Amino acid sequence: MNTSSQSEPSLVDVEEIRTAVIRGVVATTELGAFFDSSFSRLAPVLAEQDVAIVGPAFALYHASPVAVADLEVGFPTAGTVDADGGVLASGLPGGRVARLVHEGSFDNSGPRGGDWLSGSRPPA
Repeated sequence: MNTSSQSEPSLVDVEEIRTAVIRGVVATTELGAFFDSSFSRLAPVLAEQDVAIVGPAFALYHASPVAVADLEVGFPTAGTVDADGGVLASGLPGGRVARLVHEGSFDNSGPRGGDWLSGSRPPA
């Protein structure tokens, strides 16, 4: 999985992958705290269960966030995690996806790719 920073989304083909996540419905003003608490809980549970992290952290939004975000955050894993303290087994489907990679703090992750998502995207 290529995870170098990119300022614009790109279309890529990905394989299905297992994940360990924490899911939440969170006020958008509280997303930073949700990310911090979720990632602080995920790593110890994975280590305790001897489930290896095999890729970068991600957030999967189940709907476009407005005042509230329905999302899961987690890591791709080499095995399946047992549910524990809000940590759940999940997965990301394979197929063609739009990917935008952000490196750095959540505070600096503001909206990007809006023009691309609204119709100025490259051909599939």
